[in-house]
Amino acid sequence: MPFTISTTHSSAPVDPFFSARSSHCRTLSHFSQFQQLPTELRCEIYALALQSRTLVIHYDSSSNSFNSPTAHPTLLSTCRESRIVAQKHYSLAFATSTSPARIYFNPYLDTLYLPRCGEMGYDENFRILRELIVEDRQIENTGYLSEGTNPASCFDQLRCVAIDHVDPRIKRPWEGYNKASFLRSFPRLEELILVLSSEEENEAPPSPISPINTKSPDYDITTAFRDPRLPPEAILQIWWDFRQLFAMEEHMLEQVCNDLGKKYEGFSLPTVRVRGKVVKKKPINGNRNSEMITI
Repeated sequence: MPFTISTTHSSAPVDPFFSARSSHCRTLSHFSQFQQLPTELRCEIYALALQSRTLVIHYDSSSNSFNSPTAHPTLLSTCRESRIVAQKHYSLAFATSTSPARIYFNPYLDTLYLPRCGEMGYDENFRILRELIVEDRQIENTGYLSEGTNPASCFDQLRCVAIDHVDPRIKRPWEGYNKASFLRSFPRLEELILVLSSEEENEAPPSPISPINTKSPDYDITTAFRDPRLPPEAILQIWWDFRQLFAMEEHMLEQVCNDLGKKYEGFSLPTVRVRGKVVKKKPINGNRNSEMITI
């Protein structure tokens, strides 16, 4: 089976001997002897080929289930050997009390993206997301996902979360509290991505109702983040306003806890990045006449 190798250029110093030899060699685009390599080496290569994903998640309250338009990791369907390797790094997750786990997830590699959907914005289901999820797997000290019974361990390891930036002009009164509660659900969170809408990047008036995104039966959806198409000062203002508003919401939450006689636990924001979004739709049925559509 041919194995495709992508090459990148480095600015690091190069040995002149190898540099001279490489100038007479053509660029290697595939390696036809991959199957001749030792099994251990092939498995190491598969593990190194694991890629970070943006995992888009939607919760359907009517069926009490999670769904995702994001395609499964490629290595799960490359070959039997690659699937075995991939299954050591990915776990089926997002089960509920009435729906089985059907979405592959790795908290170390994946960015969990929860778009703002519907008229209610980030509602109560967003706030209690962790309570809706029933887990049947745990992470061992090796960092691999394996069978177990320790609840919520998988999401305790999540490093990066993405949520839509909500323009203050359309923000619902409950969204600040729900956001603060949601972020507290991930004790090892290192990065928060604020995703700008196309209206914000075009500096158009925001829509008060976000579109409800559902999984298309004909397409896999690939979501990627990019630099915003806004002036630097506009990006900085969004970042600053978000942090200031978060500080105000934290102060209000502290007051509520004090009034109720509950212990307030402080929370510090992780690294916050403002990003734009690129969404691509790819036919699931392998129709080669269909092209990838960029939204």
